[in-house]
Amino acid sequence: MNVASTNQVKLAKQLGFTHGRELDKFKKFRISKGKASKIKSPLIKGSFANIECRVITSLSAANYIVYLAEVVAYKVDSKLTPIAWYQNRYFPLKEAIH
Repeated sequence: MNVASTNQVKLAKQLGFTHGRELDKFKKFRISKGKASKIKSPLIKGSFANIECRVITSLSAANYIVYLAEVVAYKVDSKLTPIAWYQNRYFPLKEAIH
């Protein structure tokens, strides 16, 4: 799992609107890959965080599949700012609410 940074808003939008198992999103959007330390799946370079997970189980919920996973490794680039999706827009997560 990757947590997108403010530098990746365009990529996040592209990935969010593109669906299909047969499509290689890494190739289509020319995504730079990084090597994971504990899993086989590639990481997305330039992300605020890369979270390597081992899937424990999955279940269907309406039109979705929900995964229960264990984090086995992670890295965070604290020089970058993460983004969040809210009400059809992306927002930078910069300041704490006290």
